[in-house]
Amino acid sequence: MDNEEIARADKAVVRALCNHLIHAFEEFYNSSPTPVDYVDGFMAVHNFHVQIVLDLEARIGMDHNDKLFWRKIALDTFKKALEERP
Repeated sequence: MDNEEIARADKAVVRALCNHLIHAFEEFYNSSPTPVDYVDGFMAVHNFHVQIVLDLEARIGMDHNDKLFWRKIALDTFKKALEERP
């Protein structure tokens, strides 16, 4: 897998899945019987991201080098996205 494969991501699928996940998070946050503070949300999203990465690796059957490649991309793009926002 390489950067060309990333560019081939179906933007409509990515947007729809992202919107679905954001909606699920907001629904839980807004309907929780107890307050959800920043660290609760942060850790839940972190754990979710890790689990999804591991699940996708298993479904695709990635070898060790592909796992390292995609994990680095996940880290780099997450870092860049947060650094670019105020």
